[in-house]
Amino acid sequence: MQQQLEHVAEQNPAPKHPKAKRPRAGRQALPAHLTRIDVRHEPASCTCGDCGRALTLIRDEVVEKLDVIPAQFHVMRHIYLKWRAVLVKR
Repeated sequence: MQQQLEHVAEQNPAPKHPKAKRPRAGRQALPAHLTRIDVRHEPASCTCGDCGRALTLIRDEVVEKLDVIPAQFHVMRHIYLKWRAVLVKR
């Protein structure tokens, strides 16, 4: 039995270096101490181009991009509002 274990251990040696953890995908958040400047992107019209009904805000999507002004750092926050037409029950 001991000889069989030794034989198997010789054929399948243990890895010399364990696999390192992979870094988390995606970017890290920008530092909180940087000044934030909000830029709102709103539609030209608040009515649906297809049905003519008023659009309702369903969510906003915030994208932060690092911007540099010489000798000053701040974060530009682009806020994209998501709108939809609400169906009216009759």
